[in-house]
Amino acid sequence: MPRFGDLWCNVKAEFEQTRGLLLRITGQSQLMERSPAIAESIDLRESIILPLLVIQQAALQWLDGQADAPGPKEALEKLIVRTMFGIVNAGRNAV
Repeated sequence: MPRFGDLWCNVKAEFEQTRGLLLRITGQSQLMERSPAIAESIDLRESIILPLLVIQQAALQWLDGQADAPGPKEALEKLIVRTMFGIVNAGRNAV
């Protein structure tokens, strides 16, 4: 979404700065270098969450009228709530 482009650029810049400082402070070459089991758990969780986030984003755009909705409003609302449940459960079951 172009209207949020500047915001996402700022968020990315802050992330990169924070990541760089964390690596420098900890002496690691990559995040979670000393915790491979936790890093693997996070990677697994992210592989589950990413498709849910894509579905949720599409449903939100359809609901907001930014794209042609494939179904009724109630179905989109239900889809958004279900993706939220999936995201929460994936986070709860991590590590």
